[in-house]
Amino acid sequence: FWTINGKFQQSGQKLFIPQITRNHSGLYACSVHNSATGKEISKSMTVKVSGPCHGDLTEFQS
Repeated sequence: FWTINGKFQQSGQKLFIPQITRNHSGLYACSVHNSATGKEISKSMTVKVSGPCHGDLTEFQS
């Protein structure tokens, strides 16, 4: 699942935000839960939107 600034956004492998604006800046996190082991792993990154976005960002490396 995905969170932005600690607030749940959506479930799924990818996060889609149509028409991104400066208001979408913040701390983005993706968390996964393994029901077999009970473990949860999260990765996060800070995103700063400084202007209109052209194209798409499909992957990032942390």
